[in-house]
Amino acid sequence: MTDAETEPGADTRIWQELGQRGSHAALQLAIRSLILRGLTFIGTIVLARLLAPADFGVYGIVAAVVSVWTALGDFGLGASLVQQAGEPTPQQLRTVWTIQQMIALTAVAVIWLAAPVLTGLIAGLPEGTSWMLRILSLGLLMSSLRTLPAVMMERELRFGPLAAAEVIQQATFYSVAIVLAFAHAGPWAFVLAGIGQLAVGALVVNLAWRHRPHLGIDRSCLRSMFGFGFAYQGSIIVLTIRDAPLPALVGLAAGTVSAGLIQFAVRLALTISTIDELVARIAFPAFSRLQGHPEQQSRALDVAILMTGLILIPAQCWIAALAPVLVPLVFGSQWTDAVLPLQLICLATLLRFPARYLRQAEFADGATRRGLGMSIVTTALALAGFEFGLLGWGLPGCAFGFLAGSALGLWASIWLARDVAGLSWGRLTLMFGSALTAAGCAVVTLYAGAYVLGVSMPHTGSAITSCLLAVVSSAVFAATCLFLLAITNRGTLALGWRLAGRAMGRRP
Repeated sequence: MTDAETEPGADTRIWQELGQRGSHAALQLAIRSLILRGLTFIGTIVLARLLAPADFGVYGIVAAVVSVWTALGDFGLGASLVQQAGEPTPQQLRTVWTIQQMIALTAVAVIWLAAPVLTGLIAGLPEGTSWMLRILSLGLLMSSLRTLPAVMMERELRFGPLAAAEVIQQATFYSVAIVLAFAHAGPWAFVLAGIGQLAVGALVVNLAWRHRPHLGIDRSCLRSMFGFGFAYQGSIIVLTIRDAPLPALVGLAAGTVSAGLIQFAVRLALTISTIDELVARIAFPAFSRLQGHPEQQSRALDVAILMTGLILIPAQCWIAALAPVLVPLVFGSQWTDAVLPLQLICLATLLRFPARYLRQAEFADGATRRGLGMSIVTTALALAGFEFGLLGWGLPGCAFGFLAGSALGLWASIWLARDVAGLSWGRLTLMFGSALTAAGCAVVTLYAGAYVLGVSMPHTGSAITSCLLAVVSSAVFAATCLFLLAITNRGTLALGWRLAGRAMGRRP
């Protein structure tokens, strides 16, 4: 029995400590998230105007290969350092860092040798694509140098330096990519920008950590960490296979232009939906610290799901509702065919974050087989729906299949984690209903306004007409959504306000 279990009031102190540190970390990551989303949105607008859908498609296909190797990571050894209760030893740090470098070097060597074969599987790729893949794979070496310092700072909830590093990385990526796009570099703009981003990130994070890793492998440390780490990293690999190869699958069936359209839709949908990554980065260390305290862990899980939903559900429903007018207006008419896939993928992302937090809670408790099983089931269902829809109905079909698969994946995750009690699924369902109703009202306003203004479709009028329709429809969405949330989720809104005040230091 641990001291925390025997000492009176220990449960309360652990919860309060995590609340204080977690609130501060949440504020740091929230600021980082706002900046990153702004950079991503502005950068995507510029690149979408300068590059063709086929350029996005080529990069999406090349990046899919590297993403799978990135997910392999360090076999979860870094995550095992976060999950374990005791402080990592120097032997563990040396072992993890050395294994990370060995895996990265092996991955780069394999990709360099196999690049011509891998790129030859998809017809229509431009000459030199194999070299794009080889150059992009060098980023794996830079990522491996960043991983251990980032993991150790995450363990301590030191997200300030990480947030700063990620903002610098994102600014580097879009600065380099936009300059190269103006120089007509095509998909090479993405590749070289990605390398620059990872190099800068590795440098900044290591400077912030202020420790010097050493080479060495301790076999006993490796054995003790490998059991948890392998299952955890296996989960990440499986989930990467769910998302990363989507442009490649479309490219195999329909060519690089269609691959670019789905890459654009996924990229835009994830701009907002990756807010759940912000919460997840705090949640996993917090869940791990609450091992042996099921009531507090369930409460933390419930708060994570509800607070993410409070931000993410209205935002994604707003994007889905106004996509018919915003995409052509902001990004250009060449992306009109991506509107319906974007709408469906936005809705699909809303069914994924509760499953993600449930899975993290299982891993935090050491239930690695169940966590890995949840990843496998959700990935299999999403990819099966995507591929079935793609072969049957093209781009709209694959997006609808992905949505259906994500819905089944959430249901399966809830069933597999049925031992977790006290979660507010009713409040989350009402939140979904409120945002979808508001989205419906916005869509009606959008098309009714287009009819009144004498245009056949919302995006076929002038820029001024499109802006007017977007503003009015957004106002209708915001008013309807806030009104319905105030009725159905008043307690959730109050909790969100209290947590925001605590994070900014206004309330205890």
